[in-house]
Amino acid sequence: PAFLAIVAKQDAWLSGIGGVAFGLLAVYIFAQLAIAYPQQTIVEYSSQLLGRVIGKILAFFYLGFLYILAGLLLENMGFFIISQIVPETPIQAVYIFFMLVVLLALYYGMESVARTAELFFPIYFLIFVIPTLFIIPEIELENLKPMLEEGFKPIFHGSLLFFAFPFSELSALLMLTSQVGDKKKLVKAFLIGTLTGGVPLIIVIFLTLMVLG
Repeated sequence: PAFLAIVAKQDAWLSGIGGVAFGLLAVYIFAQLAIAYPQQTIVEYSSQLLGRVIGKILAFFYLGFLYILAGLLLENMGFFIISQIVPETPIQAVYIFFMLVVLLALYYGMESVARTAELFFPIYFLIFVIPTLFIIPEIELENLKPMLEEGFKPIFHGSLLFFAFPFSELSALLMLTSQVGDKKKLVKAFLIGTLTGGVPLIIVIFLTLMVLG
């Protein structure tokens, strides 16, 4: 929540809600595209939507975006693990470990990834809920004041930033939707998945402001 607090200050939680709302709209559009082009990825049907030349150019830049995004995510995970858990371990070792996990997932296919996510979701839920319950006594509603001190412009700015990271990155799922069997469930799955990831982020922002100010 740090970058939202810098932009929107005490209204960062409102920016979080706005960012999730933009994210829901975006994933709804993503799902409709996947339904309209059930056997193609976003790279394949971009030429049909935008023309052969423009579609190919944008597809090239989009693949470059995914490549850079993968590197940034790997870097973020590496720095987090090194700074918080194993500070004496070379960061390259952490990178190699995560890359091996990704390669293993590619080898076994997307179904194994989905089933692993289902297996670990209850653990993720408990890791989130238990610390949240412990910090509830530290909440001070006064820390949310002043509200709307600088109007709606910072809130909107923060919402766009929050949408850009992480919700716009969900467009990467359009590279996988051609492998989904029942396309009719995509809209519901996309919306529920976005809420499942977005609501905890809003709660984290809200609690951070109410506890730390």
